[in-house]
Amino acid sequence: MAAPKSKGDNFLVVVPLDDAFDGSPDEIKLAPTVPVPKAASILSADGGDEGPVPEDQQFAANRMLLSHFLTRMGDKMWEFIIPLILITIAPDTLVPAALFGLVTTLVRVLFGTSIGHQIDFRSRIGVIRFGIGFQAISIGCSSIILQFLLNERSPELAENIFFSLKSTGLLIALLASAAVGSLAAQGMDISVERDWVPCAITHQGYLTQMNTRMRQIDLVTEVAGPLLAGFLILIPATDEQTSFIIVAIFNFVTFLPQYFLLTSVYDVNEHLRAPKEQPASNADAVPRSAVAEWWYGEWNPIMNLYNSWDLFMAQPINYLSISFALLWLTILSPHDVVFTAYLKSQGYTDWELGVFRGVGALFGVASTLAFPWFVEKYGLQWASFIYIFEEAAMVVGASVIFTLNYKAETQILRFAFLGFILLSRCGLYGFEVGEIQMLQIGIPENVRGRVNSVESSLTSLASLAVFVAGLAFNNPKQFIYLCWG
Repeated sequence: MAAPKSKGDNFLVVVPLDDAFDGSPDEIKLAPTVPVPKAASILSADGGDEGPVPEDQQFAANRMLLSHFLTRMGDKMWEFIIPLILITIAPDTLVPAALFGLVTTLVRVLFGTSIGHQIDFRSRIGVIRFGIGFQAISIGCSSIILQFLLNERSPELAENIFFSLKSTGLLIALLASAAVGSLAAQGMDISVERDWVPCAITHQGYLTQMNTRMRQIDLVTEVAGPLLAGFLILIPATDEQTSFIIVAIFNFVTFLPQYFLLTSVYDVNEHLRAPKEQPASNADAVPRSAVAEWWYGEWNPIMNLYNSWDLFMAQPINYLSISFALLWLTILSPHDVVFTAYLKSQGYTDWELGVFRGVGALFGVASTLAFPWFVEKYGLQWASFIYIFEEAAMVVGASVIFTLNYKAETQILRFAFLGFILLSRCGLYGFEVGEIQMLQIGIPENVRGRVNSVESSLTSLASLAVFVAGLAFNNPKQFIYLCWG
């Protein structure tokens, strides 16, 4: 179906909700959208064979990218500063930091599908309000709790965070607050990246660019966020506590522009404002008792988990999500905490580890820059396959080199091992862009929240598996098992 040529009209792709969309042009309908203000686009407005990109989609892209940047910068600064504060409170134990990471990941596994349920059945702007509001509450509560813990510092607390009833209660309150913030952030990520973006941007070439830019923002802030937070500590007359307060204030202040940026997109996009169609209830279903109705209610995370998994397995492209989640099982990543600790034990300096992490992000950015060209030349599916094959080849190659170096250590093999890991980042991040776009296109919009929440839970579960494996094989001499695992 050719795109309309009228200069005065904007159009929106509406995907039918009764069946899974397979990408066929015959299944696409056009509906007019409301006019939006003109704005210079961050992305290229040259649509190639699909024609120019409508101005409403450029408007949406600009604001969603800026909102995504503020979100990611705040998240990465917060993730960096929290372990430092916990170490300041209890410098002789890693238990608080380990519990913090464990809880914030575990809640996503257990309750992520309940968040996905809310995304599918609530208004889109309501989900955003929920996500931003509870993140703000979490940041505020966590900041206050950490200040109380800092005031409780003592030689006994330095060795044991559970030294007193008060410190134990404060830590439990901190973990509860962090869990709420983690779930709210998960809801925001799924809602904006997996639902808002494909609804607001229906020009496929422009959608590829949008997904690419979002991944580039992720990679840049992965380095820039910790770097900026670390720089604050180096400023004269500041310490970890002062830097923590600045980071907390930055997070809190940026929630407001994030909300207004997304609201401006919502207000001018008819598709985002339209309620999602849901299947009609079965009139022939056997009536349930009051207790059964209560048990099957949306409050129940067990039922949400079961129903979302059932829905996920019914999707023709669920294998994409499973393959993506499996990528999180490897420990060979410049950003992996256990791998970083191993490299530190092998004599690498903090400066070298920082450079290694930064270069890994640069390799990822380079791969995402090339991804639109691969899509144009080979198509979305083949481009994604090329990237994932490259990632697999580099990880296997790194494991082989590590094994050879394990038997006869040489400097050349050590650097080759790290080089292969850096090259694997190209395939990983390129495949991620392709995988996201295929899910955006291939999953009906009325189930996007639940299906994508299952993928998010799977990746969190894979992260937990790596963490557990690191605890089981905690001797650096056993790293070869983690490498091949």
